[in-house]
Amino acid sequence: MFRLQDTSESGYISKPGTSGGSFKSNKQANYRHKSPGVNRGRFQSGWAEIFPKSDTFLQQVRYVEISNKISSEEIARNRPLLYHTSMRTIPRLHVNRVSDYLIAFLRDEFKKAGFRRAVLGLSGGVDSSVVAALCAEALGRANTYGIILPCHTAAGAGLAHARLIVKTLGICHLELDITAQVETYFKNFPQADSVRRGNKIARERMSVLYDLSSHFGALVVGTSNKSERYLGYGTIYGDMACAINPVGDLYKTEMYQLAEYLKIPAEIVRKAPSAELWPGQTDEDELGFSYAEIDQVLHAYVDRKLSPEEIVRNLGLKETLVKRVAELVRKSEFKRRLPLVANIPQEIKYVKEP
Repeated sequence: MFRLQDTSESGYISKPGTSGGSFKSNKQANYRHKSPGVNRGRFQSGWAEIFPKSDTFLQQVRYVEISNKISSEEIARNRPLLYHTSMRTIPRLHVNRVSDYLIAFLRDEFKKAGFRRAVLGLSGGVDSSVVAALCAEALGRANTYGIILPCHTAAGAGLAHARLIVKTLGICHLELDITAQVETYFKNFPQADSVRRGNKIARERMSVLYDLSSHFGALVVGTSNKSERYLGYGTIYGDMACAINPVGDLYKTEMYQLAEYLKIPAEIVRKAPSAELWPGQTDEDELGFSYAEIDQVLHAYVDRKLSPEEIVRNLGLKETLVKRVAELVRKSEFKRRLPLVANIPQEIKYVKEP
């Protein structure tokens, strides 16, 4: 979901600085488009440092075993390290090749669609920050519009981080407070719970993004990662809607690896992932398991096609975890497919003339 709910000045727009266009990555990916369908540090000043020549963080990483004995403070401080190195069953991401591939993918798909500009929702979280960095490199800072849509009914710390990534990347951005329209609607339904309100906020934001895509002549770029897509942890026609999604085949733990490579600001990378639908809410508390655990199950179940029984037996993962993840994947299938259209047989559809 868009990880941003806070108040801000409405109607404020900024243009990118005059320090020049986008930088060149150190390699050009050998990108080839596949058949259509669903595939399954802080920044320093200057663009040249967003894509360093070597991923020194991953070269220097040491193995850390996730344990219940690790304090919440240690987890927050070392979150990327813990996510990267606790994967017993998932290969480490080849971050520089993936980055170059996705940049080439965006350039190619935008060119084929006849568009030069991208619009995306900025939540202040890892996923939207990574997508913003990829779009800025692929299309240029002046062609990347980060849209910040706070709503004080679901306030969190994301606003400051969304503004930080805008400043770091030097992209165009627009801030619009959507509190009024959300509150006006829920005056009719004061009994609505937090989940219903959260879904409405997500769809309100996407409605704004599509309107702005028309205004700017842009495509809406999605930010939902593979973990969210397969768990159904998102709002259909809300944050899951888009014209193109460059990160939909990357699990959450892989997004952290890519974020480290792209040098997304540390305070964004290391905070607990949260949709900020209510105070203190985090993804992992709501899901009941960590992404490090979830992604191992998803990789085995979705990518390797192992059954839940095989995953428990061969990988030694907890049965309750595996069954819960498999259940979420099954129940959220409707969110990952296009709307079903009834294909009416000809003998039923038409009157047979005598």
